[in-house]
Amino acid sequence: MARVQFAAAFDRNLERIRAFWTGNPNEFPRLVDDLEATVIPNLELYPFVGRPFRSRKARSVESRQRRSVLFERLGTAEIREYIAGDYLIIYWVDRPGDTVILVAIRHHRELSFDIRMGFGLD
Repeated sequence: MARVQFAAAFDRNLERIRAFWTGNPNEFPRLVDDLEATVIPNLELYPFVGRPFRSRKARSVESRQRRSVLFERLGTAEIREYIAGDYLIIYWVDRPGDTVILVAIRHHRELSFDIRMGFGLD
């Protein structure tokens, strides 16, 4: 069973999401419940369940350049995407799958996020 940890950037993302949902107080607790009841247990049992992040195609010159720099710095790290309801979670998993680090989370309506901070590459 894998151990799931949280990067500091993931915690900051959660704080940003909590602040966003202040007008709708039920949404943030629902996200936290989903993380605790579904996402974390799934990743503990099946750490490679998410889609490989590296397989996502870059659609602009800027994206290709940023991906190239990021992947060069990360080396062979296994980066994956997990969709949980309205949220996209980026996580890192080691080989053989003993440790999962939740790196970033965003709502599907957000344009993007900077995952470099979650990997300590800022």
